Amino acid sequence: DFFFVLSGFIIMYVHADEIGQPRALAGYLWRRYGRFYLFYWLVLAAVLPVFFLLPHFGYGDERSPDIIVRSIFLLPHPDGRKIIIASWTMVYEVLFYGMFGLLLLNRRLGVVVFVVWMAGCLLVPHSDNYLLNFTFSGMHLRFAAGILACVAIPNGRHAEGRVRGYFDRNVPDMVFDGCHPGFLGKAEERPQIGRAHV
Repeated sequence: DFFFVLSGFIIMYVHADEIGQPRALAGYLWRRYGRFYLFYWLVLAAVLPVFFLLPHFGYGDERSPDIIVRSIFLLPHPDGRKIIIASWTMVYEVLFYGMFGLLLLNRRLGVVVFVVWMAGCLLVPHSDNYLLNFTFSGMHLRFAAGILACVAIPNGRHAEGRVRGYFDRNVPDMVFDGCHPGFLGKAEERPQIGRAHV
């Protein structure tokens, strides 16, 4: 869960000044999708041949054209199947990046779409339609939580030290007691689990 929250936080931290700036969209798409996909495709290109040479290493469906195409483009699958299992998180990232990109293209449109999307994630019931379930999955609410956390920190986007300080004080709480600060005692009394580098 924290991965998604952190992702939402970082996207807001890095791109907040570009909201409502359509000229920034191309650069945003490259930074979010270009490098993201290139690195992933390199890993996929190294892993995929293994399942053709040594099929017993997988589950047996890694050579399916449907699984391959969905894995290449990080598209959702009805059963969540992927060639690289850990890439399931990236499927959610792809949708989130697109939704956030609307904020850059047009602030009002982006806000309306984002609010409706989040409302859908809260209200749309689970169904037999896997695309509907994916689009309005509760997992997307974690991205929104990260965005809200970034907005809630005074001058957080302009003071890296404050952002890091926030994570130094609160990451242990978020990890151990579900985002309820104070459960483990005062910040100076808690063990430091690490720093968030943004």
